[in-house]
Amino acid sequence: MRETVKNRILQNAQLKVGRDEQQDIANIRRMRELLPKQAKLMIDANQAWDERTAVQRIQRYQEFELTWVEEPLQCDDIEGMARVREQVGVPIAFGENVYGQRQTRKVLEQRAVDIIQPDLSKQGGFSGCLQMVEMAASWDVPYAPHFLGGAVCLAASIQFVASIPGAVILELDANPNPFRERLFTQTITVSKGEISLPRLPGLGFELDEEFVEFYRIPLEHMSL
Repeated sequence: MRETVKNRILQNAQLKVGRDEQQDIANIRRMRELLPKQAKLMIDANQAWDERTAVQRIQRYQEFELTWVEEPLQCDDIEGMARVREQVGVPIAFGENVYGQRQTRKVLEQRAVDIIQPDLSKQGGFSGCLQMVEMAASWDVPYAPHFLGGAVCLAASIQFVASIPGAVILELDANPNPFRERLFTQTITVSKGEISLPRLPGLGFELDEEFVEFYRIPLEHMSL
């Protein structure tokens, strides 16, 4: 297993778009100005556009040399994703909302995606995401795991990327999150775009028992 995981998302950037077009353009332009010249810039539309709008917006944003556009359409509009991909000339990424081998195969057979994005917390953990990644590899489609949550899923995602070939990047949320930053006794840190793999058994981290106890809620106090 490699000693470090390439996690270039913090040296690069992915920006949320999909609401006001002029504000999106201003934000993308500003982000491009702030990033190093060699840095990669991605955008995530969060399923906000219809097919026509997606094509128009992405073509307009080509001046910013985007590395990919994530979820330009509703996640289940696979045919639409394929048509957008054919027209825009910018790589299309999605997959956090693709479930099971049948849907994954449909995405790949219709050439709807350039980078597939499994999420270990949503698609069956290691085994479920491994099936998706192996299927994508047979179509020469690389993967970039989606992650947005707590420290346990991040630890699992780190181990997944380190052990399964074909990853291009590991997504990390930049927003503060104590359940990502303080749940473990050892903080998961990024240095120069890399995360050092832990040497402990399992996922490689130990829970901070004081933190866990502080947030513990007895089952009898929970309403079902």
